[in-house]
Amino acid sequence: MHATPSSPSSFRLSAWRARLLALAGALLLAACAGFGLTAPRVTVADLEGLPSKGLEMRFLLRLRVQNPNATDIDYDGLTLDLKLAGKAVASGVTNTRGTLPRYGETMVEIPVTVSTFNLLRQAWGMAEGKGLDKGDGQGVPYELHGQIGTALGRIPFDQKGTLNLPR
Repeated sequence: MHATPSSPSSFRLSAWRARLLALAGALLLAACAGFGLTAPRVTVADLEGLPSKGLEMRFLLRLRVQNPNATDIDYDGLTLDLKLAGKAVASGVTNTRGTLPRYGETMVEIPVTVSTFNLLRQAWGMAEGKGLDKGDGQGVPYELHGQIGTALGRIPFDQKGTLNLPR
């Protein structure tokens, strides 16, 4: 069997395609870098208890998501981890789709689960007098860490605030 060497014209065509692909990739990277989106601000608006199973606790977390950008952001999903008083207590995901309006805000609901281990750790802390809410009316410091899914990739967010726990 004979292998035919590639012709010079097919080599030139392949080199031309490689240059074109490299140029397209460079333009795409430049466009993404110039997109310059500021991360949306995400704060806890409300926390509502959901039916629980076993030792797991479930909550519906309502988030206020503010878009400080001059363009709408179409989102497809959100993931987050919630810390209360510096301790990881809950995580959640949602496949909700929507649009964050330019210079606007929207509410996103996300079910979160408190793991059995975290629940027991928090209960142990309360038994030792290290409860989350000190009863001073100041609430509990929280931290949200998560990502908002978009067509261009994921937009990370980190937010701190104070949360009044449901009683």
